[in-house]
Parts: sequence; C-alpha cells; structure tokens
Amino acid sequence: MALFANAQQADSLKVESEKKCCGIKTKIGFMLNPQGVVIFEKKSEIGYEIPTFLIFSVEQDNISLTPFYSLLTNGFGGFIEYKLKENIASYVVMSQNKKEDDYYMGIGGSIKTEEKFASVFVELGYSFKKEKPLISAGVAIPLCFILN
Repeated sequence: MALFANAQQADSLKVESEKKCCGIKTKIGFMLNPQGVVIFEKKSEIGYEIPTFLIFSVEQDNISLTPFYSLLTNGFGGFIEYKLKENIASYVVMSQNKKEDDYYMGIGGSIKTEEKFASVFVELGYSFKKEKPLISAGVAIPLCFILN
C-alpha cells in the first residue's frame, strides 16, 4: 500500500515538474461572441452581432496567442492576451473581414466570470476600410477542448 502511494506521489511530482518545465497549454474549439457595437461618425451607428469563431489557443504563463477563423466574415485574425491578474486581462486583436474587404485592429480589456466559463469585455477598435473608430462590449464564450 505504501509503495503504491509513493508511486502515485512520484507520478504527481513528475507531472508537476513537467508542467513547471514548459507550462504550455493548447486548446481548440469555437468561441461565441455576442456584442453590441457603436461606430463613431457624424451619425453614430449602433448594432448588435454574434460573431462565431473557430479558434486555436496557445497559453504559457500570463500570455496567450489565439489565431482564429471567423465564420461570420470568412476572415482570419488573431489576438494576443496578457493576464494582469487571475481574472483580468488586456488584449490586442487584428483581423481581416473578407465579406467587406476590410481590416480591423483593436485593444481591449476583459474580466472572467466567477465560473471562469466566459469573459466580459470592452474593446476600442478601428476599421481601416470604413476609416471609423468603434467601441464594442460583450461576452466571449469559448467552447473548447484542451489538447494537452
């Protein structure tokens, strides 16, 4: 019995040391992103959309890199997120909208919900083709499988 317990402890120490060694987590899945958007111009536009993304995420320590494919716009993009605290993060996002032949860049902040299932975010961005700044707020809901 003690030998079995020591073997389990050795295995758990080995797993802990492997986690500390590289600490890289990868995930793949979908992200639903219901959000409200305000486009600033003389007559501001207010809209609502639910973009859906196919994502692949690589995380290490406080930084994650997530390339994505947008099912709504048939475009590609990515975001880099930096965790400031356990549940607070800031990020930069860049994407291409093939439907409107447009490029987008934004910066934002997010707070994870208590269950850590979703994140509430606020983002300031710029549409290059429309040449208009915008602000969006919403919820990011990842539906992912952890690969390692």
